[in-house]
This record gives sequence, C-alpha cells and structure tokens, in this order.
Amino acid sequence: MAETFVAEMITADRDRGCTPRLRREFVLDEGHGEVVRAELFVTALGVVEAVVNGMVASADLLTPGWSSYEWRVRYARWDVTALIEQRNAIGLIIGNGWHTGYLGFLGSRGLYGSERAAFAELRITFADWHRQTIATDSSWRSGPSEVLADDLYQGQTIDARLRDSHWTKYGASLDDWSGVRAVDFDHQRLTPYVGPPVRRQETLAPQQVRTSPAGATLVDFGQNLVGWVRLTVTGEAGRKIVVRHAEVLEHDELGTRPLRTAKATDTFVLSGGEDVFEPTLTFHGFRYVQVDGWTGSHDELRASLVAQVIGSDLKRIGTFECSNPLLNQLHSNIVWSMRGNFVDVPTDCPQRDERLGWTGDLAAFADTAAYLYDVEAFLRDWLLDLAAEQRAADGQLGVVVPDCLKLENRTAFTPPPGKNSGTPLIALWNDAAAWVPWALYQAYGDIDVLATQYESIAMYARRIDQALSDRDLLEDGIQLGDWLDPTAPPDRPFEAKADKYVIATACVHRSALIAADTARLLGHDADAADLTDLATRIRTAFNTHWVENGRIRSDAPAVYALAICFGLLDGPATAAAGTRLAELVAASDHHITTGFAGTPFIARALTDTGHTDTAYRLPPANPNRLPLMALPGNHGRHHHLGTLGLHAPRRHHQPRRDDQLQPLRLRRHRHLDAPHHRRPVPPHPRLPKHPHRPDPRRRPHLGPHLTTHPTRPRRIHLDPHRQPIDRHRNNSHRSHRRHPPPRTPRNNGRQRNPHLHHRTLIRIRSPHIAFRSTRHPPDPTAPPSRIIASRPRQSCPPPGPDQSRTIRTQFSTTGLTQASTSAIPDRPLIETPTARRSLPTQRSAQTDGVRNRHRPRAAPAPPRSRITLATPSSETPTARTISLAHSRHPRLHSGRHPDA
Repeated sequence: MAETFVAEMITADRDRGCTPRLRREFVLDEGHGEVVRAELFVTALGVVEAVVNGMVASADLLTPGWSSYEWRVRYARWDVTALIEQRNAIGLIIGNGWHTGYLGFLGSRGLYGSERAAFAELRITFADWHRQTIATDSSWRSGPSEVLADDLYQGQTIDARLRDSHWTKYGASLDDWSGVRAVDFDHQRLTPYVGPPVRRQETLAPQQVRTSPAGATLVDFGQNLVGWVRLTVTGEAGRKIVVRHAEVLEHDELGTRPLRTAKATDTFVLSGGEDVFEPTLTFHGFRYVQVDGWTGSHDELRASLVAQVIGSDLKRIGTFECSNPLLNQLHSNIVWSMRGNFVDVPTDCPQRDERLGWTGDLAAFADTAAYLYDVEAFLRDWLLDLAAEQRAADGQLGVVVPDCLKLENRTAFTPPPGKNSGTPLIALWNDAAAWVPWALYQAYGDIDVLATQYESIAMYARRIDQALSDRDLLEDGIQLGDWLDPTAPPDRPFEAKADKYVIATACVHRSALIAADTARLLGHDADAADLTDLATRIRTAFNTHWVENGRIRSDAPAVYALAICFGLLDGPATAAAGTRLAELVAASDHHITTGFAGTPFIARALTDTGHTDTAYRLPPANPNRLPLMALPGNHGRHHHLGTLGLHAPRRHHQPRRDDQLQPLRLRRHRHLDAPHHRRPVPPHPRLPKHPHRPDPRRRPHLGPHLTTHPTRPRRIHLDPHRQPIDRHRNNSHRSHRRHPPPRTPRNNGRQRNPHLHHRTLIRIRSPHIAFRSTRHPPDPTAPPSRIIASRPRQSCPPPGPDQSRTIRTQFSTTGLTQASTSAIPDRPLIETPTARRSLPTQRSAQTDGVRNRHRPRAAPAPPRSRITLATPSSETPTARTISLAHSRHPRLHSGRHPDA
C-alpha cells in the first residue's frame, strides 16, 4: 500500500552561498505513555542527511540517490526510536547531488532543477497507539552551514570555523536563521527504495606518502576505490588543506587529465583546534591524492588520513580464487571495478565528468554482476527507471538510465534521416531492457522480475519489429556495434572490424528470444507465438543475407561469437563458425580483439563448438598472456567498466588532445599520434620490436627501471619471462633470463606448453550448492540453461550421487561468469578421456597448487562437488586449483534458453 504523506518539499527562503540547513524543534505529546516506535521518512531534490538530537539518523549516504526524478523520487524510511527524547530537535542538510549539481560530460548543471529542497516526515507512535507527526512545512527554519560548496564532480569545501554543534540541539540560540518556503512537488512521484542504500564499506590506510618531482605531496592508497578521504588535523585557524584525487599518475605527478572537467577536489579550512573532515556530500574515484597545504611530515600525514570506501550495500555471494596470482588480480580488478561503479546507479566510471548509467555497459556485465553480488534488488530498482523512461518516450529507450542526455538536448544518438529513422533503436544498449531482467531471472530464479518488467520487454520487442528492414534485418540508423574494438581507431571506437549491423541484428535476435520465453513463462501464449515468429524471421534473414559459404559478413570474431551463442546458426553452420572463430583467434595470436559485444561471449562460443584449447589460450584463461590491465599494482588502473584500456601503459592517457579524453584500448602494431615530445624513438636495428608486446619505452611512469635516459633513449626489451632487459647495460648476470635453459622433456619427450591450462580443478566450497529447479522439472531433452550461483529461497539438499553434472566456467575480460550446466546426468560439457580418471592431489589456492604424484586423492566430502575442467590434450596436465564459493542457489529452468 502506498504511503500517504502530509509533509511538503521545502527549501531555504534565501541563498546564503553555502549548503543550507533546515531544522525544527518539538516536544512529545503528553499522556500517551512511552514511545514504542519512531519512523523518519526522508527524501530530497538533491541529497539529504538527517540529524535527530545531535545524532545522525542513519548510516545511509547520498539519500535518496539518483533516479528518474521526473517520475520517481525515492524516499528512505529510518527507525529513529532510540534517538527520540521528550524535547527534540530535528535537522536536515541538503546537498546538490545529481539533481542540482553538475551532471554529464557537457558541463551541464541543474538538469533536473535549479534549487535543492528536502522532505521529511517523522511519525511517532506511543504505547496507546496515539501518533504524533512532525513534517516539513512553513514552521521550519533555515540557516547556514560549514559546507561552502558541494558537488559530486567538483568536490566539497568545508570551513571548520563555521561549525556549530548546537544547531541540532533543542533550545539552541540561532539568531541568524530565517524561514523556509515550499517548493512545488507532486507527491505521486514518491516511491520507496527498492534497492539497497549507499553506505560506508571499509577504510584503507595509505600505502605510501612521497614527494613528486614538482614538490607535491602524493599519497598512494594502493587500490583504486570510490569514496573520499577522511582527514584528522590540528593547525592554525584559517589554513587551507586541499585534497585532489586521481586514479593514475602521469610523469610521477597526479594524472588529472582523464577527469576532464571534474575537479575532484576537496578543500578543508582549519578551525584552530582538532578537526575531522569527511566530505559526505560528494565522492571520487581515486587511488592517489595530492595534499596541498600540509606542513607536517610524511609519517604524520600517513597517520592522519584514511580512504573511506563507499558503495551500494550489496552482499557478496560469489568468489573466485586460483593458484595463479595474475588471474586472481584480474578477478580482484573486476570486483573493485563493480564496487566503484555500483554507487546507487550502475555506471561506466566513477571518477570523471560522466558517471552515467550506460545501458550497454550493464547489458554486457549483468551476468557477472549477478554472480559476484546479490544485485537483484539493486538492478530491479534501476529497471523501474528504465521502464519509466521508456513509457515516457513512447517505447524508445535511451543509452543511459536515468536519461539525463535528453535534458541536454543531445543529438549524437538521433539517427539521420532514413527509411527506419522514425524507430531509433541502438542494439546492445537498448537490449538491456530484455537482457538485464533475464540475467536476474537466470541468476536468482525469481519470476517476479520478469512479471514486473514484462511490459517493458514486450514494448521493446515491438520496437524491434518496427525497426527491422524489409529484409527482416536491423540495417539502418545509428549502431555502436562492437564498441571499443581494440583494432578500431582511438577517436572512432565505433568503427570496429565487425559489421555493426550484423552485431545489432544478432543482439535483437537474442532479445526477441528472451521476450518469447518470458511471455511463455508468464502464460502469455499469444504474445509468445508472435515473438517466436519475430525471432524466427530475424534468424532466417540473418542466414539468408549474411551467411555465405560458412562465412558471416565482415568475418570478424565478434560476429561468430554472437551468432554461435545466440543460436543464429544451424548445426553444421555452427560447427563451421566455431572453426572459423578459432582460426581468427589463432591469427590474432590469441589476443582479445573484440569489444563490448563480443568479449563476454567469445570464450563460451569456442568451448560450445569444441575449441577448448583455443579458449584456454585466450588471455583471461591463460594468465601468462593476461593483458596489462590485469597488473594494476604496476600500472595504477583497477576499473574495467567503460573503456577497459583507458590507461594503456604503452602510451599516456591522451595521445591526441589534452582537453578531451579519447577512449583508448590496448593496441598492437601501431603508434598513435602522440605529441612530438612523447613520440617513440625509432626501433634500434639491434632490437627488433616484438609485434605482440607493448613498447616499454613509452611507459616512463612505471619506475626508474623503465625510464628514458636524459641524453639518449634506453632500449628496453621484455624477454619471454616478461623481465625488462636494458640493452645499454651489461646484462650478463641476467643472461639466463634472456636465454632460458631448455626445459627437461616430459610426457614421453613432448615439452609441456607453459601457457596452457590443461586441467583445472574447481572446488565449490559451499555445502548448499544444488542444481535443481523449484518451478519447472528438468527436461532431459532440453539444452542446458545458463545459471548463476544464487542464494536459496528454500532449503535445497546437495545433489545425490546420481545427479552428476559438470560446470563450464567462462573466462572473459568483463568478468568471471558461471556459464552453464547440463541437466543431463553424466554429460560433461568439457571433458577429456582422462577427465574421469584418478586426479592428482590438489593443494588449496593459498598454497602453490603443486601437483603431488605420491599421495592418492582423498575422497571429497559428501556436501561438496568436485568438477574437472580439462582441455583435450595428449599431454599430462599440470594441475591448478580454483575455488568458487556461492551463497545463492542456482536454478535450472526447463524449456529452450535463448542462448542455447
């Protein structure tokens, strides 16, 4: 039942040039006994913090977050019973937040409104059920605060000299305070929180404090995070300490150019006593901070500040750990990237002047997100905004949700005049309307999310039908295609080698299948028939016009990966596509050459078509070939959403222009148009450049061993063991690195390839893992359904001895995803002739994972499942250990899966 409120949205009656405060005093009604419950309902046009009798009302931050304010303004509901006294004072402080502050990458401000306002209603219930209500109205008063400026992008300024702790106490003398005024607001826009609030998660201590070449004081927290710095300091009154934030260093100085117009700067003015500064009305993405105005030593600074990590309060349900530290680091990067980008809204980046809810990013990442954290409520809340934006735009979907681009009158995504320009549809980005709710259903087995989003899914499916050409293909309008293909020009990331219309058609085909299956699950049989026909028409047209002699138009890895995984090809054609995909991957020396669309599916497409060896040689599955983005400790980059290789270490952050960051990726075989003073020196004739390794000479920020000589270039080369070799120095002591001794032949004379994982033992460490459906009994004839580990809604026993199943784990640069499981007993998805033989004893991932030949393998405990993943190889495998832990149960659903 919807809440009915009597409170008004109010704001200060005049602008004082600082963040406003609102307050009211009241006395409890007498004669009704003790207070049994007190609930505070709070929201704002901006962000709000509430204080009751000098105590913070809740641990929530940045309330009410960012939603589609035109239709949905969320309110928080806090229990403040313990804070109520006989005489009370309640106060509110209102920040700009997303509503009134800077938003987007065009420097726009106040897109949703020019003034911030707050709304609060305190309901006090007594022992005799009498209710006293204190609500925001004209009786409240407004006054100044010590916060002189606040903005999510620009930062926060706090003057401790203006602090007044009495403003939240009953009977405070506040002569300079004045009245308030009501703001026009429709109460129908109020809606409760569906997802979790933003809260403090953990604190990190500085790892290093040092002085930069320019004399600046730099603090390194050793981890890219999202939040702010809390500083405790004592100094003379009026002295300023300025804290600037950035994710990377550039020439050993704070690298702020990737921030574009975002200042990400907090300013603290000291009061003369001991001050604690914590800017809770903003947040930054950073690893490094530059502290200006600090007069103490480095050790004193290290002891005076900590980094406060914030994020939506999500429960971790999926973990991964193996015996290879590089793969563990890659997985850690993915987790921290998700934590930093899931701050109330799933965004692309947390640091620069953007931080928008790009739908394409989430469409590609939803499966991984659902595996790592319980994001059901978080994404359901976001999907409500998507549906609201969709209804208001007559079925059209934006590329960001909430859609602030429409408020900027953006025309970049408006299709040019053409045959189907009246039905703009940007595949993959708009496909989030179907892909995200389906990912939640597959992960957690709750059909309610499909029922809630069915109108949105069906509306999008109808739009797909309208956008198709006469040939039943999506071949018109603006399409971003395989965005951020590493081989695309840096300033034109949409010019991928994969045909953008082939990518778009494959994506909408998957959405049509999802819509048909959703309609079938919900009992909308007529819609299911129409949507199945739509998917069939797209599939037929795809094979008729874009598949010829086993080749798909543009002959790029992404088109084959999507065609295989989305069921666009017949059996023989699928096998041929898998073979061609394996050839293309091998031709690229097993590097990732796909973008947003292809990367999440390429490893799975290879394994589905029997090319497991090739899949294991891709960088995510082969840690010895991991891209440099997996090494944040050396290169300062931890976030993977958005532009994955934004800070590729082989060049600086912006090779083209300093005033506008271009999307960059890890690239090979070419140098970009860097400024003259940073252009690479021509290769030395004695040093042939390795065609598949980044040029280390373009990484002066990595440390003294990879710097440029003051008078001549130092020739650096990476040997097969990835050790830097300076050819201008005597490296005789490292000759064994440049020329490693031959390995001892093993396996009957065949030398083992150290870059391949031949067998991986997965140990599921949760006794609650079970593979069964609570809604639909498994269909032995059905293809395997995709699952994500999930928490049970009811008790599920572990699988019995007759329920043999094998799990395929898909590795991709967008995350580690539990890909699929077979409902058919004794039907392993990946298996070698030796897979069911006795396995060597495995040590845990905390040890070195070395194979033990002399001890027989102990029988596993009954609640655990041991699953062997192996590549078809004639060589004796080298064992490695992987640990996957889950706290939500997977569900298997009968019927055809759209990706099968």
